[in-house]
Amino acid sequence: LDVVLPDDAAAAETVVDGVDAPPGARVGETVDVSVRLRTTVAGDVTLRLLADGETVATEELQLEAGTTTIPFRVTADEPGFHVFRAVVEPTIDRFTENNAAEAYVLVTGEPRILLATDDAIRAADLADALTEARLEVDVVNSGGIPASLATLAGYEAVVLDNVSAAALGVAAMQSLQVYVRDLSKGLVMVGGRDSFAAGGY
Repeated sequence: LDVVLPDDAAAAETVVDGVDAPPGARVGETVDVSVRLRTTVAGDVTLRLLADGETVATEELQLEAGTTTIPFRVTADEPGFHVFRAVVEPTIDRFTENNAAEAYVLVTGEPRILLATDDAIRAADLADALTEARLEVDVVNSGGIPASLATLAGYEAVVLDNVSAAALGVAAMQSLQVYVRDLSKGLVMVGGRDSFAAGGY
């Protein structure tokens, strides 16, 4: 058995070991992307992070042999499915096929809130506060809560501002029960003369 040890140049190999990113984010949020680099020898490399094919960050690095994690922070500007690709360019390398890796992030729009109220003028301040918190608010009258679960599922939360049980209706109440219990969505009831027990609940 003959054993031959290759010299450092022949053994040099740099790999993008992986790209880690959250599976989802909201528009305007910061996405933390981590790139793991593994190399057999110390050396200089150029690391590029691409979002949907466009370079969003470039790092010039001096790596030691072993594994190094490089963090990036990218703002999610547009809704949709986005591909983050890390590409490393080492000075000495054997294989280029392992010099890139990808992560995928689904960016969704602003959370939608359904606000039902018996007085749209009085509820305007509440709607404005929710909007300033970067929520998309749809305001409907007391009887405007849809009975369709499919329609309700498009909202992250429902706010009942002084809405009586009679105005809400049995079908809508049943849908709201499933909406909260099974879909883990939010339900807020704001007090008033037609809220809680006074409203017939």
